[in-house]
Amino acid sequence: MIKLRSIIGCLILTVEATLGMQLELKSDATLTTSEMTLGDLIQSMEDGRQDYWNLSLGLSPALGTERVYSRDLIERAIRNRIGKTEITWNGTQSVRVSRPARTVLESEIKSVIMQQLAVLIGEKQGVIVHEVPGFSPFMIPAGEIEFQMDFASSTNQSSWSSVVMRVMSKGDSVLTKSFRFRWSWMKTAWIATQNKAAGDLLGMSDFKSVTLDLLQQPPGVFTATMLPSESTLGRNIAAGKALMMNDFKPRVVVKKGSSVFVHYQVSGVSVSMQGVALEDGARGNMINIQNPSSRKRMLARVVDESNTIYAN
Repeated sequence: MIKLRSIIGCLILTVEATLGMQLELKSDATLTTSEMTLGDLIQSMEDGRQDYWNLSLGLSPALGTERVYSRDLIERAIRNRIGKTEITWNGTQSVRVSRPARTVLESEIKSVIMQQLAVLIGEKQGVIVHEVPGFSPFMIPAGEIEFQMDFASSTNQSSWSSVVMRVMSKGDSVLTKSFRFRWSWMKTAWIATQNKAAGDLLGMSDFKSVTLDLLQQPPGVFTATMLPSESTLGRNIAAGKALMMNDFKPRVVVKKGSSVFVHYQVSGVSVSMQGVALEDGARGNMINIQNPSSRKRMLARVVDESNTIYAN
């Protein structure tokens, strides 16, 4: 038993002897993250394990401040985390650690929210952030940073919304903030200048283009820089009302029962035949045509009032 204890004691001494490292501190270190590691503070390390470079020593100095860390302070932090170890020091006696920062103002947050809203709705223009109520300037790490935004699910349906913003530095999240904001989504829409009846063609003389905030309008407003071509109203619309997506439909070019020419090619030769439209069709629609002699049906694309192209 005594011999066994002696062997165990020798093994412990041998292990403890191997738990040593030779360190040299930097004179200055600049950090961007809230956690400080041994690798952030040392210039070189000999004998220690490679994973000691990532050994956490606790929190970094507060944003915009600096602090001097002595060898003794660093040594205590190391032993608190890995236990008893032999440390030999070279070089400087301490390291000055700084954590540079800058202040974020409301104007910058508005700009960032506008950029991210443009990505959210797929529009490069027309986004205006009016206010971020209760905003207070705050500090973020200096240098290259990235803003990541998580908007509320109803953002593109309401003038008031909220967002959770994460500030990222070198892939690490260093700060999270939440904001409420009021915004507008401005788009070109069309207002009727006079009363129009169902079946009327849409024309530039009957509508004027205006810029509207979609978030202040009912869903379904027609937005485009031009009126839809060859379209007719599906219902009455009063002067002063915005044109809605369900207010119009493509104009029927070929009516059911009308006679049309069907054009197609056979072995490189163009052939035309007469047929009867079995359904209404707007320009570009595919409709069924019937050969009046054979009664055979075929599918053809409407070109104009009297011509279609066989979809063979």
